[in-house]
Amino acid sequence: MDKWFEFRLQCEDFVTVWHITYTPWFPGNIKPAYPGVYETQERDGCKFYNYFDGENWHWGSDIPETAPTDDPMTKKAQKELVVQWRGLSINTEKLK
Repeated sequence: MDKWFEFRLQCEDFVTVWHITYTPWFPGNIKPAYPGVYETQERDGCKFYNYFDGENWHWGSDIPETAPTDDPMTKKAQKELVVQWRGLSINTEKLK
């Protein structure tokens, strides 16, 4: 599978394009080492971009730029929904 993903966000008169390289997938019971936005996958295969604050996952978004940083999931939701996650090669802190 190609690790390059061309992401386009169209807003009025401009288009922003990111080329994102992903890390391998990690199981949901292993937490990321650093805060930031990660791609997560749920049991049903749905993928989202979720912010990880160093302790908790936050509810997700369809695009990295809009992943909420002020809406943490409950521990139960984190365990049930975040089946696996992977990192992004772009600096996601710039997206906040």
